[in-house]
Amino acid sequence: MNIQYSSGAEISTLKADALVLTISEQEVEQGGLGPAWDSILRGLGAAGLFTGKLNQTYIVPLENHPGFPVLILTGRGNALLTLEEIRRMGAGTARAAGRIKAQTLVIVLPQQRMLLEAEPETAQASEEAYAWTEGLLLGSYRRKHYKQEQPPERGTVHVTFHKEQAMDEAEASGWAQGIKRGTAFGEAVNLARVLTNIPGNLLTPTDLAIAAIEVAERHGFPAEVLDEREIADKGMGGLLAVGKGSVNPPRMIVIRYQGTGVWEDVIGLVGKGITFDSGGFPSKELREWKT
Repeated sequence: MNIQYSSGAEISTLKADALVLTISEQEVEQGGLGPAWDSILRGLGAAGLFTGKLNQTYIVPLENHPGFPVLILTGRGNALLTLEEIRRMGAGTARAAGRIKAQTLVIVLPQQRMLLEAEPETAQASEEAYAWTEGLLLGSYRRKHYKQEQPPERGTVHVTFHKEQAMDEAEASGWAQGIKRGTAFGEAVNLARVLTNIPGNLLTPTDLAIAAIEVAERHGFPAEVLDEREIADKGMGGLLAVGKGSVNPPRMIVIRYQGTGVWEDVIGLVGKGITFDSGGFPSKELREWKT
């Protein structure tokens, strides 16, 4: 998914498969977005179909609109939001876009800030962009089903966050930083989901090692994979013993990241990459205790 931001242009000059408006409950009740949008919101509110409640979404076809055939309304409530609430709002927006197979979105941001935490303008924009972006990516994830005939995937591929009022340099910089960070987090989580959901007969320890090396090479991280002989040479008896329970030998994957020239505090993350069995059968005593 390609995600960017823009500002300083009227909505009527933009085009996409769907236009997304973030709407408060107050705006549904009192209007303030312009005659065309206010009319739609009044009708939906009166019918109880869309009230602007946080995380509520509603899809409206637009007739004779030159730039957008569909409008997606996303509720943001009346209060300022936490990062998690903005993230969930982004996920809900992505799921709504998926239902109509919209490949391009323009998300119109409100002029007033949404984030609860009071931060300097650059940090405010960066955090808001980060939460929105991560939420969109997480909400757009679809689990692959292993069928002989796969329907073509038509997920959202391009998103533009847009403010009608021009952003200053600090706010624009914040949005650029936040989108970059949110993309990194969202894509990383979705990669973990993809690997987790691959059946054990299709993802062996060797396959997982290949996937890890591909990620390391893509980002320039030093990496190495120890095979069963190197594992034995280093005295990793526990790992080797567990691996002997399968025809697929174990692998020890090591990826290093050094973001600074000198290490003062070194953090090591050790993951247990399970490709088949999650730990063996419970003992006889444990089975009896559970029953």
